[in-house]
Amino acid sequence: MMIGILKKSLLVLCFNLIQAQTITEIAISSKQDVINVYKMMGALAFICGLCFMVVSIFKFKQFKDNPQQTTVGTPIMLFFIGVLLVYMPSLEDASRDTLFNEAGESSFNKINTLS
Repeated sequence: MMIGILKKSLLVLCFNLIQAQTITEIAISSKQDVINVYKMMGALAFICGLCFMVVSIFKFKQFKDNPQQTTVGTPIMLFFIGVLLVYMPSLEDASRDTLFNEAGESSFNKINTLS
């Protein structure tokens, strides 16, 4: 399924490149494609995180029924992985704004304006 999605996205990218007239149009269409892939990855991470949390609930039930067969660490680990996947898109946005200072003016530009 993932290979099919990848093939379709490459097909759309190639179609956009063929349809474009100038280098500027190619850059703009490529930027839009990257943004759409970014949004798709965020949605996929959110869905996978919810699935991990549901699986952890079933593993807790399995641990309650037979503690010798399933360790308690397995459902706890699955739950925390699910939480990280659910919050990954928002953590990525916050870390990008912090590291690259997109929200405000960069400190390099402030130094250059003083001299």
